[in-house]
Amino acid sequence: MRHLTSRRLQEARRLLSETGVAQREIAERVGYRSQVGFHLAFRREFDVTPGAFRSDRGERAVRGEDSGGR
Repeated sequence: MRHLTSRRLQEARRLLSETGVAQREIAERVGYRSQVGFHLAFRREFDVTPGAFRSDRGERAVRGEDSGGR
């Protein structure tokens, strides 16, 4: 079960960094019925909220610091 959760969250992280899709829709795409559940799981996995992750990725890309990995 842990492996499946990790894979779903990896896909969510990719979608957050590579698309402009709303967090709610990303949560649904990767199998979360609740945006709150998605938010908590993402934070537990990556130690950052989905919104903060997306914001940080955007700011780093603008500054030319985006290395493609976190």
